[in-house]
Amino acid sequence: MLLSGTHPQGSPASPAITNLLCRRLDRRLTAMAENLGFTYTRYPDDLTFSASGDSLRHICNILKRTDSIVTHEGFVINQEKNLEEEFRIQNSELSNLLEGDSDPH
Repeated sequence: MLLSGTHPQGSPASPAITNLLCRRLDRRLTAMAENLGFTYTRYPDDLTFSASGDSLRHICNILKRTDSIVTHEGFVINQEKNLEEEFRIQNSELSNLLEGDSDPH
């Protein structure tokens, strides 16, 4: 059933429709991420990039290129859901933990 010409939120068809609409976006983001040592995953409208070790130095490139690719594909990043700042906080906390006293007692 369509409501005002759109599928209701939570429709069983939503994941399939999203996958079809995002096929090219996913291919481009996957290739970009792999080239920089990251893994890209998407669950309906949440984009996730995972990496460890030396690959993390490319996080700024990931963020800039993702914005460019998403915009070029006709989508808009919801800045309220953008966790770039949270990543920096977590990364800083992790760095402090790793550089701190190796004996937690």
